[in-house]
Formats: sequence, structure tokens, C-alpha cells
Amino acid sequence: MVNDESVWLHGVVELEDGYEADAVARFSRRLIALARSRMPERLKARIDPEDVVQSVFRSFFTGNQAGEFVFQESSDVWRLLAAITYRKVQQTIRHHHRQRRDVAREISEDAAPTAGDGGTATASSLAMMVELIEELTRLIPERHRTVLTLRLENYSVEEIADRVGVSTRTVERGLAIIREAAATLLDC
Repeated sequence: MVNDESVWLHGVVELEDGYEADAVARFSRRLIALARSRMPERLKARIDPEDVVQSVFRSFFTGNQAGEFVFQESSDVWRLLAAITYRKVQQTIRHHHRQRRDVAREISEDAAPTAGDGGTATASSLAMMVELIEELTRLIPERHRTVLTLRLENYSVEEIADRVGVSTRTVERGLAIIREAAATLLDC
């Protein structure tokens, strides 16, 4: 007896008409949820997780047409799509954190300070702070830039160590180097 999963997988492997629509119907909701769970909130305001998933399907269909994938069971398709989604989200995050596109530089209208807020930052002081952070980023070694970015995004030392794959002591040493560079920059 042949089950529905093996029939569906056969359609994917043999590139049968309509397998693309079946794959989209079968996996879209889960892939969108996966992409949404991996995207920082600020990035979600700029990029819809559904756009990432459309790119995932485009890559999957192109690769499948080219014969780049081998599937033994239908769960292999899900694992591949989940891996592609994870990588696409990471690429999107890196893309939108590069200098001029950096989502961390954006200020929402709700969060933007006004001139008479009594002690809150003005637009000019925020602009100066952004310039200082950009200059600091140029001064510190490449390996510490990720630590700086994550720290500015309010990650703890432990979370940074986990994300970067180093010890907390390494992160603390990197933060000390960043602080020294910032102090030198502010003394100028």
C-alpha cells in the first residue's frame, strides 16, 4: 500500500505538474512562523517574513529543477526548506545591519525624542551618537564588531557568547577593548 506522503514525495522528485503549489500549501505557514521567530522585531518592520519564504521557495524550486537535491522521505523536504529559511533569515539580518541600511539606526516616530522632553536626547545628539558608534565600529577589530552590535541590541554577555560561539570571558575582553576604543574616541 502506498501512502500519501510517498505519493507526494514522488511528485516532488519527478517534478510533476503542480508539485510547487502543493509544497507551498503544505509548508508556507510553518516556514513563515519559522522566519518570523528568527527575525529581530526591528527587521520585521522592514521585511515581511512572507517575502523571505517566497525567496526560500524560489531557491528550492530552482535547485530541485536542477537536480541539486536528493530526498529519501518527505520529511527531508521539510528539513531542507527549514534550513534554507534559516539561512535566508540570517542573510537578511546581515544585509540589513550593514552600515547605511542598519535597522539599529532607525528610530520609530513613537520612540523619537522631542526637543522639550526634559533630559531626553535631541535629534542632533542622537545623530552625534550614531556618528560616534560608526567611528567606533571602524576603530575596533572586525572580530569585535558583532559583539558591539549585539551589545547595542541589548543582548547580555551570556547571550552574545552563545550567539558568537565564544566564552563569556572572551566577550568581556572584547567589550573592554571596545570601551577603551570609545574612551580614546571621546578624548579626541
